[in-house]
Amino acid sequence: MMSDFKPSGEVRALHSSEIVGGVKVPHTTSQPLIRMHEGRAVIASFAFLYSADDMRSGLMPRPQVWLIADMVTGAVLERYECRTNDFSSESADSRYSIRWEPPSGLDAEYFEAAYAQLDAVRMEYAASGTVNIEAYRRYFNAIVDAVPPTYRVFYRDLGSPDML
Repeated sequence: MMSDFKPSGEVRALHSSEIVGGVKVPHTTSQPLIRMHEGRAVIASFAFLYSADDMRSGLMPRPQVWLIADMVTGAVLERYECRTNDFSSESADSRYSIRWEPPSGLDAEYFEAAYAQLDAVRMEYAASGTVNIEAYRRYFNAIVDAVPPTYRVFYRDLGSPDML
């Protein structure tokens, strides 16, 4: 089972290509999160599609799609359209500013360290069947700190440690 383990950075890349059905459209995929689905922990990601006008204005739509995936392999289990199966109660018509001053140090090493935290949580889950909530909370907080404040609500709605 652990021989099938896919590191979280690779899982994010996989989800980024699969979340919009393999279509090449401008979109951003969230960092991988954990949520409960039918009594078991799964990886979850969301994505929002955007236009050149969105980029110019700095205002993005809310996520339009999300998925769940296997905790070990990262393989996509289900893909959902938010208009028919939503994970958030935020308005579909609202726009969210991505203009902000990110904290210093949000470089590749920052995300590698965060992914290592998530990998440890996922490996422990594979071995024990339980999510180490405190370890996941550390990962979650690190990831949310790297997201524009107006978009953090979607991270909380999809994968807050308090929901596990």
